[in-house]
Amino acid sequence: MHSSTRLTLTVDLWRLQDAITSCRQASATDAVAASNRVTELYRGDLAEGVSADW
Repeated sequence: MHSSTRLTLTVDLWRLQDAITSCRQASATDAVAASNRVTELYRGDLAEGVSADW
């Protein structure tokens, strides 16, 4: 059976990059909102507890 349901994939890094770009290109008021999005995306240290080299 074929389904027409479409899935959306988001990646935190992409959302972070978009917010940073918006912040750099925005007016002062919009830059504050974009900066807030950056901080909202933070969920903790990346790969916390991983001791391997990157």
